[in-house]
Amino acid sequence: MAAYTGHKENRGSIAKNDYKKEEKEPDFRGTININGTHHYLAGWRDTFKNGDPKVNLSIGNVVEGEEQAPASKPAASADDFF
Repeated sequence: MAAYTGHKENRGSIAKNDYKKEEKEPDFRGTININGTHHYLAGWRDTFKNGDPKVNLSIGNVVEGEEQAPASKPAASADDFF
């Protein structure tokens, strides 16, 4: 996924990661513009203790048009709710 720098300030988007090969890689990837600086955004499916679905997020810097991925973590199993 190429770095996308077209978001308005304090806006972003995240979509399914079609390139996921390992369980620890994010289920969702995207970008977000925070105060004029674009950042890489990653999300992992997870569940709350009561079983409700949620997405855990991680934000990293975008450096010179290339993504700097956040540290990976194992994805928890959850039903696909998107």
